[in-house]
Amino acid sequence: MEGEPDAFRHLVACYQAEAIGHARAILADGEEARDAAQDAFRAAYRSLDRFKQGSHFYPWLYTILRNRCLNRSASTTSR
Repeated sequence: MEGEPDAFRHLVACYQAEAIGHARAILADGEEARDAAQDAFRAAYRSLDRFKQGSHFYPWLYTILRNRCLNRSASTTSR
């Protein structure tokens, strides 16, 4: 889709700080939080075809982010 990368870049710019803050609250580690947020944005971009038109973006991204954080947390505690 034309314009999609630019539009998504705008969403990242709008929500990146909030996503990192939420990830930090879950993971309690700044580096892990930044990595989880980046993973979540990447996964969201790859899944844009599943995003419901007219829905709010951040709640959808937050669900992806939370799952990424919980997976990271689980893999860290199992080491």
